Amino acid sequence: MSPGNKGPAGRSPPRAAIAHAAFLLLVFAAELALFRLGTARQYSWLPARRFDQVQYLRQAYDGYAQVGARGFGRAAAAALGQSSPQGALHAVLAMGAFAIAGPSRSSALAVNLAAFLALQAALFMAARRVSGSWAIAWASVGLLAALAQPWSGDPGSATDFRLDWMAACAFGVALALALMTGGFRSTRWSVAFGGAAGMVLLLRFLSGAFLAAVYAGLAGWILLGPDRRRRLGRLLLSGACAAALSAWAFWRSRHMIYTYYWLGHFAGAERAVRDSHLGLLRGIFWLAGQALEQFGWSALVLAAGGAGILRACRRPDPPAPAAAAPPSAGPWVIPAIFAGAPSLVLLFQPEKASQVVSIILPGCVGLVIAAWSALAKRSTFRGIGLAAAVALAGGAVVFPVRVLSGTLTPGEVGDYRRANAVADFIFFRSEEAGLTAPHVAVTGLCDTLGGPVFEIAAFERHGRRMPFVAELPAGLFAVEDQAITDALARSDFVCLLTRSRQKFPIERQFAAQLEANRQWCVTHLHHDGDVATGPWAVSIFERPDLDRPAAGVDLGRMEAAALAGADPAVVPLPPPAQVRSTGPLLWSVRADLHYRVAGVYSPWRLEAPDLPPGLRLDPATGELSGRFAHEGAYLLHLRATNAAGAGEGTLAFEVVEPEFTGRATAPPKCADGEPIALRYRAFDAGGRLDFIDVTDLTRIKVLARVPASPGDRTTWAGTLHTRLSGPGTHRILVRFVRYDASAPEPYTYRDAECEVRVGPGGS
Repeated sequence: MSPGNKGPAGRSPPRAAIAHAAFLLLVFAAELALFRLGTARQYSWLPARRFDQVQYLRQAYDGYAQVGARGFGRAAAAALGQSSPQGALHAVLAMGAFAIAGPSRSSALAVNLAAFLALQAALFMAARRVSGSWAIAWASVGLLAALAQPWSGDPGSATDFRLDWMAACAFGVALALALMTGGFRSTRWSVAFGGAAGMVLLLRFLSGAFLAAVYAGLAGWILLGPDRRRRLGRLLLSGACAAALSAWAFWRSRHMIYTYYWLGHFAGAERAVRDSHLGLLRGIFWLAGQALEQFGWSALVLAAGGAGILRACRRPDPPAPAAAAPPSAGPWVIPAIFAGAPSLVLLFQPEKASQVVSIILPGCVGLVIAAWSALAKRSTFRGIGLAAAVALAGGAVVFPVRVLSGTLTPGEVGDYRRANAVADFIFFRSEEAGLTAPHVAVTGLCDTLGGPVFEIAAFERHGRRMPFVAELPAGLFAVEDQAITDALARSDFVCLLTRSRQKFPIERQFAAQLEANRQWCVTHLHHDGDVATGPWAVSIFERPDLDRPAAGVDLGRMEAAALAGADPAVVPLPPPAQVRSTGPLLWSVRADLHYRVAGVYSPWRLEAPDLPPGLRLDPATGELSGRFAHEGAYLLHLRATNAAGAGEGTLAFEVVEPEFTGRATAPPKCADGEPIALRYRAFDAGGRLDFIDVTDLTRIKVLARVPASPGDRTTWAGTLHTRLSGPGTHRILVRFVRYDASAPEPYTYRDAECEVRVGPGGS
C-alpha cells in the first residue's frame, strides 16, 4: 500500500471518496465563480474578436433563438443537425449554458470552463488510479489551474469561444480514460475511452488527425508488449465506439470538411498565403516554444518543485520481494503518445497556428503526473503531502490572479471601447433608418469591425437580433476593382479602413485603392466621422438617403461617451426610446400575426394600452402576436421606454382576406424626368416574398427589380425612387413575386398597377 492510500488493497473507504468528491465540487464552484467574475471584467464586453469566435457565437445565438418557438429539445436537435466543417457540438453546448444562465458572452465562455472542469475531474481520477494516492490526484488539480494558456486571453484560450480549448480539454479527458484502462486490459474503461474519443471528434473534426496518430501509437505500443491480442482487441473496440458516436457527423459534413480543410488549407490556393514556410527544424523550435509558453512558467515551477520535494523526501529502499511484478509502462507511454502524436501532426502541417498547440498540454500534464506517481512510490507520507500542498496552493494562487487580472493593457481597453462605439453607432443608425438587414462593407480584414461582429454586438449589447449583410471583404484574394466599387454601392454603411494590416492579397488591394475608394465614398455617401485605434483607423460612411432624426446619434459623441464610461459593458445612453411609426402594413385575417415592432435606441420596453382583442405584445422583444378578428384598418398606439426616457408612435395595419396580395401607389402626375416615389406593400402568409419587378408598360421598360430582405418575407413595405421619361400617361406595373422551392411551380406572383401622368413642369 503506497503512503497516500487508506484502507485495504489500495481502496479508500466510501466516506473518504465521497468527501474528496464533495471538496472537488467546492473547488469547481469557486473556479466557476472566479471565472465568471474575471470574464465579466476583462473579456465578455469585448467586440467578438477573431473570425472563428464570431462564427461559433453566431451559431450558438441562432440556435438559442429557436428555443422559444420550438422548445429546447427541438432547437438543440436542429442545431445539432446543421452541417459545419469544424464541429457539431459547440452550439448545443452553448445553448445548454444559455438555458441555465441566459444568452450572453459570459455564458458562452462558461462552456470553456466546463470543459476545463471536466478535464480536472478526469485527470483527478486518473492520477488517483495511477498513483494510488489522493494527494497526487489533488496535485494534478493545482497543476492544471496553474497552466498559462487557458487564462492568457490569447486565441484558443478559455476566454475565446472557439473549438481549440474545448477540443484540448476533451482530448485530455480521453487521455485520462485511456489511463484508466490499465493498458487496455479493462473492457469497460476501453469502451469509455472510445466514447470520449468520439466526443473529441464531434467537438472538432480536425481532431481526427490527432486521434488517428494516437491510435497508431497505442497500437504500436500494445503490439510490443504482453497479452497483445486481447489488448489490441479492446483498442479496436474503443475505435469502433468512437466511430459509432461520430461517424454520422463526419458523413453529413464530408463535403464541407473536404472543401474547408483539404482544399482551403492544403491543396487549394489559400495554402500559399497560409503556409508558414518554417521547415522541419524551425518548426520543431516553434512548436517547443509554443508548448513551453502555453504550459507556463508557473506550472513548470510547480511540476519541478513537486518532483523535487518527492525526490528529497525519498524513503530508504526496502528489499525487493522475490516475485515483484515489473512496473507498468502505461502511465508513461500513454501521456507520451497523447503529447507526441499531435506534435508530429502539427510539425507537418504547413500552417502554424498557436491556438492549436493547446492539444499537447493534456499529454504534458499526464507526463508530470506519471513522474510524480513514480517518485511518490518511494517518498514519505509527509513528502507526498507537502508536494501536493505546494501544487494545490500554487494553483490556488495562480488561477485567481490570472483570471481576475486579465491581460489587456490600458491602450487595448481604449481601442476596444472605440470599436464598441462604432458597432453601437451603426446599430443605432440602423434602428433610426428602419433597416432590418443592414448591408455593411469593410475595406479590409479587421478583427473587430464587420457585419458579423456588428451582429454579435447588436445581440450582446442591445438585446436585439439584427442580421448584418457583409458586402466586403469577400475572401483573402484580390478581386476585380469594379467588384469592390459595386459592393460599396450596395452597402448601407461603409467602413473605409485608412490604416490597417496588409498581410493578405485582398488587404494589399484595399490599400492600393484607398484614395480611389475614399473619393468614391466622399462623392456618393454621407460621412459620419472617423475613429482611430492602435491597429487601425476608419472613416464611417452611410447612404445619404437613410432616415436621420434631427436629434439622432452622433459618432463623435458616442466615442467620447464610450471612453468616459465607468463600465465598458454598459452602452452609453442614447436618446430616449422611440417607436418607428409605420404606414399601413398588409396582413390577412387568415394568418396568425407575428410582427416585430421597430423600436429605436435599444434596449427598450414596449407598452400598448389599447391592443385590439386577440393580439398580444411582448414588452421586451416587441413581438406582436395573435390574430385579427376581421378585415379593416387597425391603428395601434405604442410607447417605448429606455434608460434615457420614453417616446410614442403608431403602427397601422390594413387587414385583408387574401393570403397573398400587394398594393402600389405613385404620385398622380410629375414632370418629365422628375424623380417620383413609388410606394409598395405586399403580404404572403407563407413568408415567401422574394422580389418585386417594376415595369413601365407604356414605354415597355423595366424600371427596377427589388429583392426582399430576410425580414420582409411576410409583410413588406417600401419606397422605390425612380424617373419616368416621355410625356403622357404611364401605366406602372408592380409584380410581387414569391418563391417556394418545394412547390410544383416555384414562382408565383400578384400584380398591382398605378398610373402617372407625365408632362412638362408636372402639368
